[in-house]
Amino acid sequence: MAFPIEDKLVIAVASSALFRLDVADEIYRSKGLSAYRKYQREHEDTVLEPGIAFPFIRRFLKFNEIFPETQPVEVVLLSHNDPDTGNRVLRCIDHYGLDITRSAFLTDGHPVDYIDAYNVSLFLSGNEADVRDAIRRGFAAGYVLESKLNDDENDDELRVAFDFDGVLADDSAEQVFQSGGIDKFWKSESSNSAVPLGPGPLADEGRLDFMYNSDADIGSMPNILYSKGLVFAPSEIDMSIRPGWFWHEKEEPHSLERLFNTYLTSVGANATF
Repeated sequence: MAFPIEDKLVIAVASSALFRLDVADEIYRSKGLSAYRKYQREHEDTVLEPGIAFPFIRRFLKFNEIFPETQPVEVVLLSHNDPDTGNRVLRCIDHYGLDITRSAFLTDGHPVDYIDAYNVSLFLSGNEADVRDAIRRGFAAGYVLESKLNDDENDDELRVAFDFDGVLADDSAEQVFQSGGIDKFWKSESSNSAVPLGPGPLADEGRLDFMYNSDADIGSMPNILYSKGLVFAPSEIDMSIRPGWFWHEKEEPHSLERLFNTYLTSVGANATF
């Protein structure tokens, strides 16, 4: 059964971030395009080593195994490379068992031009110019850096840390800080403490909803059946010890009795504080 890409959380990744193309790239820089394409054809059966984005992509695709009925995620390959390199890369995708079925090898075309067509929520690349181009055009993009991570093939758990401002929420608060400094930022945050920030590029349109139980099916049988294990997700309690979030000379902190009662009814009820 095919699942419409419009209903999925789609990540696009550059081929040079998914696999190591260092040797071929050196040939391209020193001997030119013809020698580069000849090298790739001659080595199309030589498996490339995993690249800097490989551990993340491998784990990300595991969501489709956890939710087999909805297949909520997809990875699309967007590459500057030519079809000769594409043939080798696709063989490597098959070798590593990655569920990637959509790709575009553009022969020096611009990958960013295809982000919207593939409904991409996040574009990952080791090419800083491409990432900046994507951001300039209003797309969420990440510059993937070299890492000393030792990828454990037996570890399928995906752990992601998102920046809040500009990713999960919009960057309106950051813009206040950049334009007016810390004093204007504090004043704005205090006066707007009850006003929610707008959604960021990865939260917009509920693209991460599949990761969480909805109000209608918390603890439902499908969520239990399609999970590899039961995961306890405690509520989070955020509270200032004073009426506002920031220090003001004339304000007094809440009483010890109130703070202790809040602790008992939050942490004491299995929430994080």
